[in-house]
This record gives sequence, C-alpha cells and structure tokens, in this order.
Amino acid sequence: MVSDTLIAFGERLSKARFDLSLTRPELSKKIGSIPMPTIQNWENGTILPKEEMLETLALGYNVPLEELKVMWKRAKDAQKTLRAARYPSQTPKKNEGDLFSGAISNKRALGGVRTQGNHARLR
Repeated sequence: MVSDTLIAFGERLSKARFDLSLTRPELSKKIGSIPMPTIQNWENGTILPKEEMLETLALGYNVPLEELKVMWKRAKDAQKTLRAARYPSQTPKKNEGDLFSGAISNKRALGGVRTQGNHARLR
C-alpha cells in the first residue's frame, strides 16, 4: 500500500530517536526547537518534513543523510500518488473557475448587475 511508505519514513525516524534514548522534547531542542507535535506527525507518518530539513534531521536523529533522502523521496512520491487518487485533477474548461469571467457572463445573462455595498441588485 502507498501509505506504508509514508509510515516507514516516520518509523525510521522514531526508531532512530529511541536508539539515541531521546524524548521528543530533547530531540526538539537538539534540532532547533521544532514543535513536538510536528516531530510526532513526522514519526507517525502523518506529514513529511520539508526537504530543506533533511540535513538537520539526519544530524539530529543520527541517520545517514543519503538514507534519509532516499526514504523521503519515496515517501514524497507516495504522498503525491495518494493525493492524486483522492483528488483526481480536473482540467477546468476555458473561463471555468475564474470568478471574474463567471461574473461577467452572469451579468450578461441577467442583463446587468449593479452593486451597492454588499448587496447586488438587478438593473
């Protein structure tokens, strides 16, 4: 399953922290005051850290940077696959989804709209 890759990344971080006998607050201080809920979400596989954080995490968790980068890349790809499955992209038609162009076509269809304050009135 795709989400297994996300969880594997988090479990790797969690195992590394346990191997160092660090609590989340101790790790938070060690890697630069990252909020504990953020660390918890990384370790649970709920969210992925930003790519810029990988070097800091490698040092803080005492994990080889290359290993972390490979796992992060796999997890990021899995995350994209998961999002694509949940929210299939729909290509909008011309002017669809454009509030301004929709307002213009609605105005034409209604014969003109005049606004006053927060209220729209038909002419």
